[in-house]
Amino acid sequence: MGTRSSRRSRGQVKKRAVRAGSEENYPVQQDSRSVFLEEFSLGVRDMTVDALVSNSSVRSLHEVMDEAHRVFDSACNGVDLNPELACRRGCAYCCYNQVSLSQAEAVYLGFHLLDSFDETALKALNGRVDSVLDAIRGKSVEEIGMIRHELPCIFLDDGSCSIHPARPFACRGWNSVNAGDCRSSIENRDPFAPVENHSIVREIAEGIQLGLLHGTRNIGLEAGFLILPRAVKLMHRDGIAECATRWLAGDFFFAQSRGL
Repeated sequence: MGTRSSRRSRGQVKKRAVRAGSEENYPVQQDSRSVFLEEFSLGVRDMTVDALVSNSSVRSLHEVMDEAHRVFDSACNGVDLNPELACRRGCAYCCYNQVSLSQAEAVYLGFHLLDSFDETALKALNGRVDSVLDAIRGKSVEEIGMIRHELPCIFLDDGSCSIHPARPFACRGWNSVNAGDCRSSIENRDPFAPVENHSIVREIAEGIQLGLLHGTRNIGLEAGFLILPRAVKLMHRDGIAECATRWLAGDFFFAQSRGL
């Protein structure tokens, strides 16, 4: 997956005003909330453009992702979640899924793997990736969703997420207020089972992810949804440094993952 010599350095991203962190920012009425969330997403888009248009580097991308994570945490802290979330460490029913992520999230995740996984762990991860790819090859996103109860996430390790600090926004946004709903969905092999949750948390995560997609697209980079194990396989095969360099140079590098 590459070497640590290409890892990013730290710096300070130029921040745009992205409103977050106080309850009054979240309108109750649906029309008003939709407008707010659109503006929220546009703020992330503009922050992404500002950071990458003049310096399209791994360092700048890392700073953008750190800021996007901070914005998500701040926004969620400003919401009164009642009832409280049932999500706890070791409750991994929602991890039986193959989530989608953006190219920016994939590159950020790739460098996290270089930092936190040794060669033995990376080899074991690649084996899990190959098993999932065999199971989903030729299937649409909808078809993959129908068999999600059969496919634990490639990063699920002993009931916990092994990439938690770098997990995609799809994972950050998913939530539940009833662990029993989540358990029943998997045990009954029912992909359509209702799970009570706080939609605002999902909508914030989706807004940030869309902001990242639109921002990178606006400066000419490949932007679209990727299936997590396919993206990881591509980075493992070609190297994260090569992947990051080519994508940030405007190459539609991740398009290859669709054939994996």
